[in-house]
Amino acid sequence: MAPPLVDYGSDSEGSGPEQPRKPAAQPHKSPPSNLIAGSKRSQHSEGPAKRRKLTRFDSPDVSHSQSSKDAAEPSEQLVTKVVKAGQREGDWLCHAFVRVSVPIEIHDGLDAVVGTLRKAVSESDDLRITASETSDDTIFPQVEADLSLPSELHISLTRPLLVRPHERGAFRSIVTEHLCARKSFEFHFARVVTLINDDRSRLFFALEVGTGWAQLHELTLALNKPLEQAFRARAYYSEARYHSSFASIRLGQSADTQKWEELSQSLDKIIGQSLRRCPPFSAEHIGIRVGAHITDVSLQH
Repeated sequence: MAPPLVDYGSDSEGSGPEQPRKPAAQPHKSPPSNLIAGSKRSQHSEGPAKRRKLTRFDSPDVSHSQSSKDAAEPSEQLVTKVVKAGQREGDWLCHAFVRVSVPIEIHDGLDAVVGTLRKAVSESDDLRITASETSDDTIFPQVEADLSLPSELHISLTRPLLVRPHERGAFRSIVTEHLCARKSFEFHFARVVTLINDDRSRLFFALEVGTGWAQLHELTLALNKPLEQAFRARAYYSEARYHSSFASIRLGQSADTQKWEELSQSLDKIIGQSLRRCPPFSAEHIGIRVGAHITDVSLQH
């Protein structure tokens, strides 16, 4: 059986749903017309048929800010217009991640890996290939089968967090303040693995981090407490399996994951040697995503 997308490292990180505080009643305010719906799986369908599909969040893993005031920054795109469990219309989805440039030798290997994947899956498996501009599997994967492979991958440092419009700047400020003085470091990807998200709706094919785990976890720890204090955000997993996803498939309730684990071993034979021989990757830039807008924090050299 494939492991969950992340390991749960303490009793405080159990899989049971959180009980969000009931938000204060507010008069309905329509979002500005120049804010557009975006990037996660929705429960309601609005607008053109070819809108971006949205990856499900298991509700226990989406932290929700308790504030309910409303504001708008027209320069950004609203990506959480739809309402799902634990989410209100107007919420903005945020998270922080390490940006990873993909060198040509690894990109070529991923091309071969994805080609093998395409042959191994059926249409009902709903294969999704991660797109370049939105490459974090826990947030914004693109779903069109003909999209090219990403030139950049992401390694998440925080859980997804829902904030109110006026809190977006606070999220950016917290991540910047607590990471800007941190030093850059090197890391390696060790292997291809399969990981399952918490609601067992999808199985992900990912490159798992080997050396460099401790440094990534230090960044996570630096953000856990301030985000909890500011937004009541749940701490990231203490035994997280840091990874960059490049593809995923639908996982039925009775699905046998053994064949996918065996497939990942075959995929590792295609690219694993290149991963392990590749010069170390450098963690130099932290992406801060608020809706569809990304800003950077550069780590110190």
